[in-house]
Amino acid sequence: MVTIGLTESEVETIKGFAQAAGWYGIMQRATVDTVLPNVSAGPVQAITHRAQAWDILCSQGVEGLKQHLTATTLTIYKPERPAQGTAPDQKPIHQAVQRFLQTAQPTGQTRTDRDHWFSSLGDASLVLDESLEKATHLHVAGIVSQPGQGKTHAVLSQMLVNDFPELLVTPTVDLASEAYTKITEMMPKDCDRTVRLHVPRGPDTCARYPKVMLLQDANRGPYAQACKMADLNDSIPGDCEHAENCAYLQGLRLDNRAEILIAPHAAAASDSSLLSWTPEAARDVETGEWENGESVERRVAVDEGTPAATSLMLNHKNVDDNISTLIHWLSKPTWIRSRVKGALGKEFTEEKLQKNLEAYAVFRDALTALNTEYSKWRDPEKSRTPIPIRMSGAWRDIVDAYRKLPKDLTLMDGSTLAERPVLNNGKEVPIIPKQWMAALVEGLKDRMVWIHNGNLVIGKEGGLWKNFMNQGGQNLDASMGLTQKAIISHRDDSAVYTIPVHQPHLRVIQVIDGQQHGKAALKGHALPSEVRKFMVAWKRMITTGGHGETAGLVHKDIHDLMTAIFLRDQPDPDTAIQKALTALEKKNRQPGSKDWQNLLRTLGMPDDPARARTQCDITVDDAWMLGHWGKDDRGHNRWKDAKAGFCWGVPYDPIEEYQIRYAIHRVIMARYGIAWPEWDGSVTRGQVILTNGGETSITTNFPLPTVTEARAFVLDSVNAQIAQGIGRWRGVRRTVENAVELYLFMGDFPVAPVGHDHMLPDIEYVTDLGSAMAKKATKEVSVMQAIAELSPDQRVVMEAIREAVNNAFGFDPGDRLGRRVSRAITNKVMAYARKHHLSLQEAAKALVRDIQDRFLPDPRTFPEAAVYYLERLQDRGRWCRMFMGTGPWADAAKAVVDMLYEATFTPEPPVPPPG
Repeated sequence: MVTIGLTESEVETIKGFAQAAGWYGIMQRATVDTVLPNVSAGPVQAITHRAQAWDILCSQGVEGLKQHLTATTLTIYKPERPAQGTAPDQKPIHQAVQRFLQTAQPTGQTRTDRDHWFSSLGDASLVLDESLEKATHLHVAGIVSQPGQGKTHAVLSQMLVNDFPELLVTPTVDLASEAYTKITEMMPKDCDRTVRLHVPRGPDTCARYPKVMLLQDANRGPYAQACKMADLNDSIPGDCEHAENCAYLQGLRLDNRAEILIAPHAAAASDSSLLSWTPEAARDVETGEWENGESVERRVAVDEGTPAATSLMLNHKNVDDNISTLIHWLSKPTWIRSRVKGALGKEFTEEKLQKNLEAYAVFRDALTALNTEYSKWRDPEKSRTPIPIRMSGAWRDIVDAYRKLPKDLTLMDGSTLAERPVLNNGKEVPIIPKQWMAALVEGLKDRMVWIHNGNLVIGKEGGLWKNFMNQGGQNLDASMGLTQKAIISHRDDSAVYTIPVHQPHLRVIQVIDGQQHGKAALKGHALPSEVRKFMVAWKRMITTGGHGETAGLVHKDIHDLMTAIFLRDQPDPDTAIQKALTALEKKNRQPGSKDWQNLLRTLGMPDDPARARTQCDITVDDAWMLGHWGKDDRGHNRWKDAKAGFCWGVPYDPIEEYQIRYAIHRVIMARYGIAWPEWDGSVTRGQVILTNGGETSITTNFPLPTVTEARAFVLDSVNAQIAQGIGRWRGVRRTVENAVELYLFMGDFPVAPVGHDHMLPDIEYVTDLGSAMAKKATKEVSVMQAIAELSPDQRVVMEAIREAVNNAFGFDPGDRLGRRVSRAITNKVMAYARKHHLSLQEAAKALVRDIQDRFLPDPRTFPEAAVYYLERLQDRGRWCRMFMGTGPWADAAKAVVDMLYEATFTPEPPVPPPG
């Protein structure tokens, strides 16, 4: 470190000389201006250190300065090298500029990975039929084809000619009904196959339907387990008393006889009776007696993906409630005796009663100890990073106690409700769920239990996936996950068939605007800014596609806000509006709340939906055309005729959640003989990812895993959801008459990476001038342009510059150029001028030229960039309108781009010859 009193420019000069002389490290200027020589040498005058160093440099050269600094004040600092794979530290402003500047760049590679794609839907359909025929001879087959390609129709056609019992499961009840209608219309008159649609529980079919709804409202559907729920009030331990006359159970018996059964995913995952087929009873010719046929497992066809792994999540209140409920019942000896008698009947003995009491007392103590251990993590801040739980201490004790519970009696209900006790038929008597306890025991054995953000997370294999792999069949999915493909392909008797089709009439454009539009932008003070950006993009898309013709996928928080702002005075089909209001209430953003009022005031929007629609030029149909990630990216065809569309934000979860999911899938993969390396959650930004089949690369600032397999897992899972969302516009069925453009507002996320593109078409890239960085640059350039136009004899007057800029661009009151901003920019110009020994006017002009890179890349950065650069500057009016619409900022951006055009392409005036 240099501790000599030089100016900044002189320090840089000396640094250059020192490095040329063989030094390396960091040199910094200290505040010491003078140095006192050794007074023992006699009376001397204090000399200026900087002058002495400068004189030595000028008179004795580099070697003289080197000797002088070695003997006096130079300390070489060798910084530690950063660990391999870690990103260099950067200031936030530098990161923002970097995000804005990094656009997708061609790699110069020749694309070959899509040479085998089909050019017509008809050709692909023939191969799809052939693949389904081959699948009948395999245990498990994966069929991968794009949304709209006709997978469901093809599998139903195949079912009609097969000769074994089958089950088709669809994501929703509505899609199950559609599939049933299709197959009945397709069925030839001479077909002897029987088909049935599974009818879910309802008030007309289930006498216990209020209890079913109670559990479903708690986010779990019990299905067949509802018939086995114990009525703890009357000590009835088992089956429903309405079983003999139950219309639902009668429907299950009919389901069991049908050769082809169609049901939703949730029913097949929860009701094991749907997985088997029993032929009609037949009379023996010789004896004349009726004989029932043996039950046969059905082949399962899964329409759309089902997860290979899932997780349960409990919070501290859930565990507390389970413990208090269990203690409540164990403290009632009379109820315990009645309960045991009801369960054991004639086999009841006092000895068995005592054994039950002792076993549950041990279990109660173990659960209490576990809760004490778990309470150490009650503060979510202690577990921001997932804490793995191993089977030791209190966690091992609960496993041992659970295994010793009596098999002939359980005080815990058999429902699938995993997270919390619920009230039995609305009375103040809780039902004790046991599913989470069984899952906890298995999860501890498999090392799949964590504490994260104060919650207890328990991993497990997906129920429907497990049944599907056991019984065999076809998994039809447009975006089959990396793990599902690997598991199926790993078996010798299984295979995955992929049938890709080009989509020439689906144009996908990714807008790189320096913003990530992630979930972090939807928190606290950042929310109004993100909603404002979204509103601008939404209205721009509506202008392109027309009212009621523009569909969009957005984050759920934005979807709920738009629903409440524009639709809460409308009829509520499927309680969609009420669900949005309930979700907002959980975050204290419901209409009328303080956060709600602050948001509307910041956005300048009225609280009345009708007035809001009029003011924003948003119709009811426009608002209904919005969907949100996690729901509307799968299982519907509502947008197949939409004239325009967009996706706002990446469905990208916190990296800690991917760490847990990867660990769970790693265990499940190991069960099927596939080894994945561990991943500790480490990530880096700035990774270069090849996209669109290797033709383009994106340097992304999204945090991605450092482990290759984990990075592939994250990229694959996120892009699978993106591909499903884009598939709602049915690109494979679009023609030249109804072609569609989709805009992806996803920042620099690598959409369609090599190996994980899920058959998405080519992605085009554009830079958006409407970003916050563009607005900042607009203010900077406008101030610098004003300074550059000053004559040499004019002084810099802050107020005059500020007023000139505001008047020139007509900035809104909320966006007006303030004193602090103008002063900061002016100081920047002055510092640049001092450093480079320029006049203020020359410094401002130089900085204007530098800022152009915030809008457009340097023409020399990659091949054909000059053409890219020139086209956008020459067509700058259309470009600004496309991405900024109209208004003050659009005008300001246009003026700035005009300046950049002149600075970049206007030739210098010719210099007249002397004389």
